[in-house]
Amino acid sequence: LDEKTLDFSVKVGNVIVATGFSEFEPLGIHGYGQYANVVTQSKLARMMDPSGPTNGRIQRLSDGKKPSRIAMIQCVGSRDKNHAYCSKICCMIALKHARSIKKENPEVEVTICYTDIRLAGKEYEAYYNECKSIGVRFVRGEVEKVVEDSNKNLTIHVGRASGEVVTVAADLLILS
Repeated sequence: LDEKTLDFSVKVGNVIVATGFSEFEPLGIHGYGQYANVVTQSKLARMMDPSGPTNGRIQRLSDGKKPSRIAMIQCVGSRDKNHAYCSKICCMIALKHARSIKKENPEVEVTICYTDIRLAGKEYEAYYNECKSIGVRFVRGEVEKVVEDSNKNLTIHVGRASGEVVTVAADLLILS
């Protein structure tokens, strides 16, 4: 802490200037900012961190209870008519969190609602297959709406290409 400022020269091949960023806040999307039990993957990561605000416990924000049904929605704020891009990291983060949840709490239902699972490399494909083998459920389609009931539980309505609508019940919803 008492170190003095030092000027020196270094020969490098590249310089990266990182100006920072603001995390995407999906206000108004799928109940975020409206329903207490809808959070982002970043907020879930903070919850799962032993040094985080909940000491590593995943809990519903509405009542502090441990959720028994967790759903994740992929491609929130991207891959739509306004934002055609894919961040190429959300799927892996969702799989990582889903796997951690299932490994520590096998009784918790974890469902990932997705358009496409985009992973780079064979090792990540193996990770995806491991998630399926430990019971992570995958529902492909477009989320049409999220509805909250009087107990702050959520129902996610997923429209499939066939025209069928699948409903997913959740105590906690995570947006990727």
